[in-house]
Amino acid sequence: MSLDPCYSRDKSPLKHNNESLIKDLVKKRGVVKGRLTKFSNYLSLLKSETMSTQSRIDLKLRVQGAANLFNEFNIIQNKLEELASDVDEQLTQREIFEDSYYAPIRRTLVQLHLICRTTAAALALRVQSAMRARRLPLRRGNARPPQPSRRTCLPFPCQCKNMV
Repeated sequence: MSLDPCYSRDKSPLKHNNESLIKDLVKKRGVVKGRLTKFSNYLSLLKSETMSTQSRIDLKLRVQGAANLFNEFNIIQNKLEELASDVDEQLTQREIFEDSYYAPIRRTLVQLHLICRTTAAALALRVQSAMRARRLPLRRGNARPPQPSRRTCLPFPCQCKNMV
């Protein structure tokens, strides 16, 4: 061992491996952030008024994919927070990502909820007007015509109650 005061243990292989691992994790985190940005850009181009059923299904699948992005980010970020010496910087990065994630997801879920309610209301009006136009006899006295459920707005069960 040298007595030179300039000698530092910073050159140890373990420190070098940690730095290399941190560099790799930061790169992976950047890839996840890029994918989140791509998702957010996709959402900003959508017009809810003209959204087809296929587009709504695609949107729901993309939201589920974004949830996977969030999980992937958490795994990477947790490792970074364990290894990095600048914990405050890492916590700031986490906060930035979470804000970038939750804002578009919230807007999307609200949009899907509104589309679901609008579609269900429009379907109910069509059923009622069809019943009036046909003037079908009612079987049980003054029974009301069947009302469409909220589940009819999408080809899969609507999560309107659970979305907001």
